[in-house]
Amino acid sequence: MLRLHSLAILVSLGLLTACSSPAAEDVSPQPSSHALQRAPLPLAPTVQVFPSSLDFGAQGVGTTSAPLQVTVRNTGTEDLFLGDVVTTGPFEVSPVGPFTVAPDAFQELSVVFRPTSAGSSTGTLAFTSNDPVNARVTVFLSGQGVTPVEVSPTSLDFGEQLVGTTSAARRVTLRNTGSASVTVTSISITTPFAVSSPSSPFILAPGASQEVSMTFGPITPGSVSGTLTLSTDSATSPSLSVPLAGRGVRPTIAVSPTSLDFGAQLVGTTSAARRVTVRNTGTGVLTLTSVTLSSAAFSASPTSVPLSVEPGATREISVTFNPTTESSFTGTLTLASNDPDAPNVSIPLSGSGVRPELDISSTRLDFGASNVGASAILRELRFHNPGGTEMAISSLSFSGAAALDFGIDPPVSFPVAVSPGSTVTLTLSFVPRAVGAREARATFGLEGSAQDSVEVALVGEGTSPLVAVTPGRLDFGTWRLGDTVAPLALRLQNTGTGPLTVHRVELGGADAARFLVSPLSLLLTLAPGAFMELSVTPTPEEVRTLSATLVVVSDDASQPRVEVPLAGKVVGSALSVEPTSWDFGEVEAGTRSEPRTFTVTNVSSTPRTVERVQSTSAAFEVEGLQGTTLEPGAGATFRVLFHPEEAGAASGEVRLMLQGESTPDAVLAVNGTGSTQPVSVPGSGCSCNSGGGTGMAASLALLALLVLSGRRTRGAGVTNSWR
Repeated sequence: MLRLHSLAILVSLGLLTACSSPAAEDVSPQPSSHALQRAPLPLAPTVQVFPSSLDFGAQGVGTTSAPLQVTVRNTGTEDLFLGDVVTTGPFEVSPVGPFTVAPDAFQELSVVFRPTSAGSSTGTLAFTSNDPVNARVTVFLSGQGVTPVEVSPTSLDFGEQLVGTTSAARRVTLRNTGSASVTVTSISITTPFAVSSPSSPFILAPGASQEVSMTFGPITPGSVSGTLTLSTDSATSPSLSVPLAGRGVRPTIAVSPTSLDFGAQLVGTTSAARRVTVRNTGTGVLTLTSVTLSSAAFSASPTSVPLSVEPGATREISVTFNPTTESSFTGTLTLASNDPDAPNVSIPLSGSGVRPELDISSTRLDFGASNVGASAILRELRFHNPGGTEMAISSLSFSGAAALDFGIDPPVSFPVAVSPGSTVTLTLSFVPRAVGAREARATFGLEGSAQDSVEVALVGEGTSPLVAVTPGRLDFGTWRLGDTVAPLALRLQNTGTGPLTVHRVELGGADAARFLVSPLSLLLTLAPGAFMELSVTPTPEEVRTLSATLVVVSDDASQPRVEVPLAGKVVGSALSVEPTSWDFGEVEAGTRSEPRTFTVTNVSSTPRTVERVQSTSAAFEVEGLQGTTLEPGAGATFRVLFHPEEAGAASGEVRLMLQGESTPDAVLAVNGTGSTQPVSVPGSGCSCNSGGGTGMAASLALLALLVLSGRRTRGAGVTNSWR
């Protein structure tokens, strides 16, 4: 029972599978009869073209095919508007539009094929429309151009040809490529081209060929075009055309210069080349066919012909003159060319043969400036024999105001031979004997030359150097040992008219070693007006008065040695004090002496400031000078008084300290004696030794007043002042 149930299930599955075939798709819901009704079409033109391409097959070159039709149909519901119909390639259409084609109507277009050359040709026919789907329609066109008669080459260019001449023959070849004979019924050509062969008519058998020869004969300059036309009885090639071209040209010769005059030329020698320029001012190539000379005294190069000159270009002909005798020569250079208007151009030539002259390098020698008595200045003269015969310099003489200043160095024995083509050099010398311009003449006698003698002007200038040394004396003044002394400059100048040679600078005298000169050893030359400076510095190592001499040695003949005194004084102190010491004698203790004035002088070469004046003893008081600046050589004063406090001898030093220094520059000794007895004051009108009580009382009263008014704090090493 179970097996039957399973079999029933399998059969059911098989039926379901069979129902899944494509026909089963028809079980989908079917549209209602109302849905099967056709929807209305939209209103629009529709373009339809038939056929979509045209092939014209084979068509004879130069012939027009039978027309083929293209049908344009409007299958839409609105008018179809067609724009202009255009073709490309060797195809033509008619009519060309524009058109309007009603719905279900059509327009026929006729197309023809007119090949211009053998081979495949393609093109298109195209137009625009208002079909929203096909706004532009294109029909493809094709065809094969064929000819039973081929022409090779298909064109000829004869290039340039001289006006009035006929070119060489050029040829085209006709070949019958068809299977039937073709008759060339006539041959025609436009001037100035001409057919030289063959004559027509003639027959071309199948596979046969025939050459047609032509020439070009321009009658005016310029480009020319023409056509060779061959007429045949071939239906596919009734007429064959070969384009022809050529250019008529006319060369024109122009020469410059139109004549040549070589002037005087030494007999037996060849002149420098003179050039004749040949220019082609025409339109064709100028050809020189000959270059000839009418006289053997002249030569030309090049003479090998032909010589071609392109339009606008130039060519040079070199001409030389070689006279063989002492006389005048004439001749003609003739140029023959293809210029039709001037086939022969003549250029006159002339020149004269003369005897050679001995050439001299200069007829004036300038020796420049030289110091009187200096070494000789030398100048060379060169004599050249340009001819073919022997010449000689027979003599030499000097004349003029300064003849003795000039000579020949080294001496020469005359005559001096000058062989053909050779050069002889003579050297003249100049040693001026005086200052100023020096002039003379050298006259050379000649043999074998066209001239009997030649004169050379000689000029020079005698100069003299003059040394000036300034200043004439160098005094460094007074300075303190150890101070830096500024160097002094000594100028050496050449105030003369010639160069001055300074051989050396020397130092002499007792203190020569205590001066430094820079530069000391030198050898130099000063041009007139030029100068140099020496730097002189004293270098003493002790207190002393310096004295030396600087000597300048030069080639100044008037003063070969110039001496310059050098002086200076070296002191131990910058300040000089007068007097250098003082003894105040006896002064009553407790009283003051009369002040003593001292004079201080700055004996150095720089300003000095006295910072302080200091006493080493309280018994001596100093007044003035402190803070005073003394210029070099200036002086000032200060005062010292003795004020003993007690009886007995007293001594001390007064020290002068300069600003910025820690040791005294000057020290003076002072001393005195304090006394217990009254000391007479000269000129007081009374005596301290008076025996009267009145005198003693007066003295005591005076002493008390002095003590009360003059008491001061005193101490050793403290600067004291007194008022």
